[in-house]
Amino acid sequence: MSAYMVPKGHIDVLVSAARQGRDRLRWWDTDPAVHVANGETFSLEFVREHMRELTDDNLGLVGAMLLNENRLSVNHRYREDEIEEPYLFRETEGYPPKVVLTAISGYEYQACEHPGWFTSEARQFCESLRDKMCGKLRAEEGWEIARPAYQRGISILDLGKDKR
Repeated sequence: MSAYMVPKGHIDVLVSAARQGRDRLRWWDTDPAVHVANGETFSLEFVREHMRELTDDNLGLVGAMLLNENRLSVNHRYREDEIEEPYLFRETEGYPPKVVLTAISGYEYQACEHPGWFTSEARQFCESLRDKMCGKLRAEEGWEIARPAYQRGISILDLGKDKR
């Protein structure tokens, strides 16, 4: 698999999408399951120490964190030791949830090459943002598919026919 640095505009879209709506996006700075598996207690102190929240004051820091994770991936993949350029957040127009979900997947594909990805804050941020976008889709399209569209199956009568 190859890896490359996503454009800074890609990060702007993710951070802008996280900022949309009334509820502030929250995520962990690490994977809590790993800590619990290692015997740590999931306490109020743990929550205070590891829970993050997007605010107007940390938009640039969150974007920089995402770019840094992408840089770690590229450096690991190509055995490089590059550093990431400074990041300045720029608000983007609202994108529909399906587009943001695709942007999350694209970012994750580029940022997942190094061993620390699975417990990283960037991964936790992406999972939280994905949940938020899926919630928007549920609000737009509902929870279930009431009338599924089925493909026409192959009948035993079709087996001997020429399909030209």
